[in-house]
Amino acid sequence: MICNTPFILPNAYATFCAFRWSENGGRPRCPACGCRKAYVMRRRRFRCSDTDCVREFSVTAGTFFHSRKLPFKTLIMAIWEELTAVKGLAGLQLA
Repeated sequence: MICNTPFILPNAYATFCAFRWSENGGRPRCPACGCRKAYVMRRRRFRCSDTDCVREFSVTAGTFFHSRKLPFKTLIMAIWEELTAVKGLAGLQLA
Protein backbone atom coordinates (compact mmCIF):
# COMPACT_ATOMS: atom_id res chain seq x y z
CA MET A 1 0.00 0.00 0.00
CA ILE A 2 1.32 3.40 -0.94
CA CYS A 3 1.15 6.10 1.69
CA ASN A 4 1.12 9.65 0.30
CA THR A 5 -0.11 11.24 3.50
CA PRO A 6 1.07 14.82 4.12
CA PHE A 7 1.68 14.08 7.78
CA ILE A 8 3.96 11.60 9.53
CA LEU A 9 2.37 8.95 11.73
CA PRO A 10 4.70 8.53 14.70
CA ASN A 11 1.76 7.50 16.87
CA ALA A 12 -1.08 6.21 14.71
CA TYR A 13 -3.25 5.42 17.75
CA ALA A 14 -3.15 9.04 18.96
CA THR A 15 -3.93 10.23 15.43
CA PHE A 16 -6.91 7.86 15.23
CA CYS A 17 -8.15 9.11 18.63
CA ALA A 18 -7.83 12.72 17.46
CA PHE A 19 -9.89 11.95 14.34
CA ARG A 20 -12.47 9.87 16.19
CA TRP A 21 -13.11 12.32 19.01
CA SER A 22 -12.24 15.59 17.28
CA GLU A 23 -15.13 17.49 18.91
CA ASN A 24 -13.75 16.60 22.34
CA GLY A 25 -10.10 17.38 21.65
CA GLY A 26 -9.16 13.72 21.20
CA ARG A 27 -10.41 12.70 24.63
CA PRO A 28 -12.66 9.61 24.75
CA ARG A 29 -16.44 9.84 24.73
CA CYS A 30 -18.76 6.95 25.53
CA PRO A 31 -20.54 5.74 22.36
CA ALA A 32 -23.53 4.46 24.37
CA CYS A 33 -24.51 7.43 26.55
CA GLY A 34 -22.34 10.24 25.15
CA CYS A 35 -20.62 10.97 28.47
CA ARG A 36 -17.43 12.94 27.92
CA LYS A 37 -15.76 11.64 31.06
CA ALA A 38 -14.09 8.28 30.62
CA TYR A 39 -11.03 6.76 32.17
CA VAL A 40 -8.45 4.27 30.94
CA MET A 41 -9.16 0.68 31.98
CA ARG A 42 -6.23 -1.09 30.42
CA ARG A 43 -4.26 -0.85 27.23
CA ARG A 44 -6.38 1.05 24.68
CA ARG A 45 -9.67 0.39 26.51
CA PHE A 46 -11.81 2.95 28.29
CA ARG A 47 -14.69 2.87 30.75
CA CYS A 48 -17.51 5.38 31.00
CA SER A 49 -17.60 7.19 34.33
CA ASP A 50 -21.38 7.66 34.27
CA THR A 51 -22.80 5.48 37.07
CA ASP A 52 -25.82 4.45 34.99
CA CYS A 53 -23.73 3.33 32.00
CA VAL A 54 -20.25 2.12 33.13
CA ARG A 55 -19.67 0.66 29.66
CA GLU A 56 -16.26 -0.47 28.47
CA PHE A 57 -15.27 0.65 24.96
CA SER A 58 -12.36 1.28 22.60
CA VAL A 59 -11.56 3.99 20.07
CA THR A 60 -13.08 1.89 17.26
CA ALA A 61 -16.39 1.23 19.07
CA GLY A 62 -19.36 2.39 17.03
CA THR A 63 -17.34 2.70 13.81
CA PHE A 64 -16.85 0.58 10.73
CA PHE A 65 -13.56 -0.63 12.21
CA HIS A 66 -14.99 -2.06 15.46
CA SER A 67 -14.47 -5.71 14.50
CA ARG A 68 -11.23 -5.26 12.59
CA LYS A 69 -7.91 -6.40 14.03
CA LEU A 70 -5.68 -4.25 11.83
CA PRO A 71 -2.99 -1.90 13.14
CA PHE A 72 -4.06 1.73 13.47
CA LYS A 73 -1.45 2.84 10.96
CA THR A 74 -3.03 0.54 8.35
CA LEU A 75 -6.50 1.89 9.14
CA ILE A 76 -5.39 5.50 8.76
CA MET A 77 -3.57 4.73 5.52
CA ALA A 78 -6.70 2.99 4.16
CA ILE A 79 -8.85 6.01 5.06
CA TRP A 80 -6.34 8.34 3.41
CA GLU A 81 -6.27 6.26 0.22
CA GLU A 82 -10.07 6.20 0.10
CA LEU A 83 -10.38 9.96 0.53
CA THR A 84 -7.67 11.04 -1.89
CA ALA A 85 -8.01 8.51 -4.72
CA VAL A 86 -9.61 9.26 -8.06
CA LYS A 87 -13.21 8.06 -8.27
CA GLY A 88 -13.28 4.28 -8.81
CA LEU A 89 -9.59 3.70 -8.14
CA ALA A 90 -9.69 3.52 -4.34
CA GLY A 91 -10.87 -0.09 -4.21
CA LEU A 92 -8.19 -1.14 -6.70
CA GLN A 93 -5.46 0.66 -4.76
CA LEU A 94 -6.47 -0.98 -1.46
CA ALA A 95 -6.53 -4.48 -2.98
